[in-house]
Amino acid sequence: MIAIADPSWESFLIAKMLRDVASKLGKSFLLVLNKVTDRVLPYMRRAAERLGLEVTGVVRFDEELARSSLEENEIKFSTALNDISTVVDRLLSVR
Repeated sequence: MIAIADPSWESFLIAKMLRDVASKLGKSFLLVLNKVTDRVLPYMRRAAERLGLEVTGVVRFDEELARSSLEENEIKFSTALNDISTVVDRLLSVR
């Protein structure tokens, strides 16, 4: 089971619930942090640690992606794509 946590406490509480469900089902659990900035990353890691969640990967906030989407233009991204590729490689190695 994979949970994606945005920078909110509620997101981490939901991730914890999902981890508990995965544990009861005998399934592995992976947590990916999403929309991460340099300033918020330490807080997100601390929130995960407080709840006993292990962070599997991080996808940084991609301003280019947000802007192109909000302008209803063709989606453009660079930072997020690189991070997602890294996370996918890590997830595939866990299998």
